[in-house]
Amino acid sequence: MLKLMQSGVISLLFLTTLGLVNYKNLGAIALSPQQSHVSITKSTTKSTKIMVFENTNSPNRQYAVAWGIPGIDGNYGNINLGENNKLENYLVNIKNNKIIATLYQMKSYPKLVWGGLFTKWSTNSQFLLTIDEAKWAFRAVSLVKNNGTQISIAKKLIADSRSHLAKYDNAAYQANKENLSFEFDRDSNLLKLTDNQLQFPVYIYIAKRFTYERKVLITYQIEKVGTSFNLKLASIKDLKVDYREPK
Repeated sequence: MLKLMQSGVISLLFLTTLGLVNYKNLGAIALSPQQSHVSITKSTTKSTKIMVFENTNSPNRQYAVAWGIPGIDGNYGNINLGENNKLENYLVNIKNNKIIATLYQMKSYPKLVWGGLFTKWSTNSQFLLTIDEAKWAFRAVSLVKNNGTQISIAKKLIADSRSHLAKYDNAAYQANKENLSFEFDRDSNLLKLTDNQLQFPVYIYIAKRFTYERKVLITYQIEKVGTSFNLKLASIKDLKVDYREPK
């Protein structure tokens, strides 16, 4: 489960304004036969060893998610990955051997003690949902097109949840809004992604006390604009909550 422990944390985790992130092509890469790592070389930088995450391949087996540290082409075993601010995640094309994009604010790597990488592809491999989880919160939640165009959607999910509660649960929401936590239920069978629509369940509660609990299902239409795309809110509906006992 993925948690944002207090509403005030949002400003710390998401300092960049919500919106499109243009992709950059980092140059040619060469995949190993096992697709366990790739190396990129640019004339202006050192070669970089890029590792492909297991189980992140698209349904058409053309794309995957990878990680690496720019300028490092050797063994990562002696590097404290958790403290390396240069670590990056990438969307890669494993058929034509190219890095398509650096993924927005994502810094995941294998065998994290807490959190990790979650990915979900649309059936036709056009869109990818990525969630980079930390110990108590998330670092990034993004929708990515297979050409590298990206939208950070965490702020939008939270803002749309708040707007819905303010309209339909106003008295209780106003009394509790400063203490709310938001959990993106990535394990739910209600989480769905197609080439035209994203459906995302969001759980809202007060941490530890659980004196206020709500759950909503948010649906967005994916509107394609040239090589880019936008998200348009289609609907929000309330879901039944299995209430928890305070610990």
